[in-house]
Amino acid sequence: MGKFKSYTAAFKIRAARFAEGGSNRAAAREFGVDEKRIREWRRQLPELEEQVEPDLARRLSGGGRKPRHPHLETSLIAWVSEQQEKSIRVTRKAIAERAKAEANDTSFKASRGWLSNFLKRHHLIVHTTTTTATT
Repeated sequence: MGKFKSYTAAFKIRAARFAEGGSNRAAAREFGVDEKRIREWRRQLPELEEQVEPDLARRLSGGGRKPRHPHLETSLIAWVSEQQEKSIRVTRKAIAERAKAEANDTSFKASRGWLSNFLKRHHLIVHTTTTTATT
């Protein structure tokens, strides 16, 4: 069983354009991918070309799994922004507690994994307090 491969949008664009000049099979051989990928990339070509940074992007924007509680995430982002504007320090624990309180789902746990992914998804940085001894 092989590993999954990830290709940049720029690579996909090159392969799709190569296929337009010849055939899907020839492009698949040239770029070392299966023919189905070439067909997919040819269908996605307009969206791939619209991407801001095709050299870095590996999937179309909007791709991937959607959050289970989008309304919760929206309200949490607003709350965090509001706290930061007031210069109030927001901790990971405070975000998790707020999430549990606002969630309508009793099975929602606001686990460490969920919290880390939430912060990563929304490019939020929560600094940890450190103490340093001065000599």
